[in-house]
Amino acid sequence: MNRLLLLILFSNILFFHGKAQDRSRIDSMYLVKIPFDSIKAKQDLKNDTVRLLNIFSLTWGSIGTRIDETIEPYQLDSIEKSFGFKNEVIALDSIIPQHAKMRESEYNRVVIQYLDSIHGIDFWEEYKKQILKTFIKNRDYCGALFADLELSADTTKKETNFIDDHRRIGYLQNSKHPVEIRYYYTPSLVNGGSVTIIQCIEGKFEAKKVEYWFNPNKTYEKRKINKTKVTPLTPKESWDSITDSLHSMNFFNFPSMEVIRPRMKKTMKLKDGRIVEKRSMITDGATYTYQIKIDNKIRTFSYHSPMSWYKVYDNVEELKIADDIRNLFETHLKEDKSR
Repeated sequence: MNRLLLLILFSNILFFHGKAQDRSRIDSMYLVKIPFDSIKAKQDLKNDTVRLLNIFSLTWGSIGTRIDETIEPYQLDSIEKSFGFKNEVIALDSIIPQHAKMRESEYNRVVIQYLDSIHGIDFWEEYKKQILKTFIKNRDYCGALFADLELSADTTKKETNFIDDHRRIGYLQNSKHPVEIRYYYTPSLVNGGSVTIIQCIEGKFEAKKVEYWFNPNKTYEKRKINKTKVTPLTPKESWDSITDSLHSMNFFNFPSMEVIRPRMKKTMKLKDGRIVEKRSMITDGATYTYQIKIDNKIRTFSYHSPMSWYKVYDNVEELKIADDIRNLFETHLKEDKSR
């Protein structure tokens, strides 16, 4: 019995002496053999602790790229939150003992099965897709953002005009950028206006505002822009915030004012008891025109003083949303003083 105890003690001394130098950085949890295994995973899930261990190494092997160098931590946090788990890096040391790696895999397998069941999907495949999409988005923000967007047919044809004739604006159909969004502000009874242009350049958004002035004494056909001012723009918050807002308002397939005009009706009762249509007219104000180009598809739609019309026809919600779209372009971008 004493010889057996001595043999065990001697073996342990040899083990720690031989391994201490080349494994000195191993996390102490592995040396004390904390059981991060399937039993531990089930206990954690029972206690509402949903996590995956050392998921970065799993991600590298699955995606085939060290994506942690490209994806910001907050972006991974967002993906993890959407799936309802938290990544926990136990150790990233390449000399972790094999038994510890096996325990991590065993632990993760239970958690992945749980995530499969609550989402009703192949969680791991979906998680990889989300990471890959974020990775591509960082390389080609515009391409990833609009890859699945179906742009509806053009509803309003924009004819030749003196505004787009100017070299600092140009016609959208001649743009070489894969994605371009424009907001034309055209006030009535004023000798000027502006065009806000958002372009996708080398996978990233750049924006500018072109203010212009013209001689109002000339007829529309003979007008030319005689003065411009170009201001580089940047989001007050982020491009994600702007594009998310545009998507939430259905901007890319938003109906034109002509489409909703038949619903812009209200009736009134006369003293003699007759019901007649209440007619309204707004002649001044401003026209807001939007142009969208995605690859070779172009869409244009316009609204005239939508908030003024909404005060009359508050039953037509699109008028209110149209004013929200206008407000986004006018207030969510600021001068970019770095350019």
